[in-house]
Amino acid sequence: MMYASKLDAIRGKPTGRLLQYDPETEEVKVLAQNLWFANGVAVDKDETYVLVAETMLMRVSKYHVSGPNEGTLETFLDNRQLTGNPDGVDCSWETSGPSAGKCYVAIPTAIVPAIKVLQPLPHPIDLGIRGLLMMLPKWLAPKVVDYGCIVEVDMETGATRVLQDPDATDLTFITGVTVHDNKLYLGTVTGTVAGIYDLN
Repeated sequence: MMYASKLDAIRGKPTGRLLQYDPETEEVKVLAQNLWFANGVAVDKDETYVLVAETMLMRVSKYHVSGPNEGTLETFLDNRQLTGNPDGVDCSWETSGPSAGKCYVAIPTAIVPAIKVLQPLPHPIDLGIRGLLMMLPKWLAPKVVDYGCIVEVDMETGATRVLQDPDATDLTFITGVTVHDNKLYLGTVTGTVAGIYDLN
């Protein structure tokens, strides 16, 4: 799985989609497409928007389910607010306490230098370099950086707060975050434990 995601990052094609499934009619509707490795999704407590982590572009997009911008997709967070590649996302449904009105983004790894170099290259130069990188043996594939991080976003003001363990001393490669009762429950694909961060 890890190697497949590395190949997807090197390939650099936006093939992800955001889908809506209606269990009553069993119909599937495409809400957004051309997403860069669409990964974690979260719905706010009023169900007015959906956040989608686009892991390989280091971006979180916001799809408006209702309201004046209904049906539109916009960039919500990018690499100016994120310290690495986003993965799992969750929004608090609490009405009071430190998590009220906040959403959380799991950052499993710091920015991989090779991918950072590839992103701004013009097309088709980037395709040639990406093609060469994909032919490299697995052991030469770009390495992920040990890191532990959650980004908290105030959905009213847009202010961000970074909760990080830069050396991954306590928990590394955090891919999942769930907020409940003003605590963050953290999951990792490389460890054998789950983490709990008390926001109080």
